[in-house]
Amino acid sequence: MMRRILALALLFVGLAVAARPASAQGIAPLPSGVTLRIHGPQTAITGVLQQQSMDSVWLRPRGANQITRSIAVPLILRVEQARPAYTKSILVGTALGIALGAALYPVTSHNDHDVVIGLSVIAGAVAGILFPHTNWVPVPLR
Repeated sequence: MMRRILALALLFVGLAVAARPASAQGIAPLPSGVTLRIHGPQTAITGVLQQQSMDSVWLRPRGANQITRSIAVPLILRVEQARPAYTKSILVGTALGIALGAALYPVTSHNDHDVVIGLSVIAGAVAGILFPHTNWVPVPLR
């Protein structure tokens, strides 16, 4: 008899844990101002995090005259945070600078070859820093 009561109690506790409300879940705490991509059942929204609570996330989509949107936490399937990939961007920018310098090589005077190639490589690297590639890193749901 005692075993049955214990088994029923464990079953009840297990069901209570499994059936916890979705509002008890949420996104790991993030600072305001980070760029997020939130995936829901039908679509994904990309924007800047304005505020978050246990049951809602407020996101301002990128673009002019965009209104802050409230997203209910139970509707969130996956969240990703934007992180700049500077190394990749600098390498790509430098490669494009080398290609530009090589393309300009025949049209420059003999004395200016080194200067043109050097400036184009530097310009490519700076462009990689100013316009970095974005990596999307998963944000854990809790």
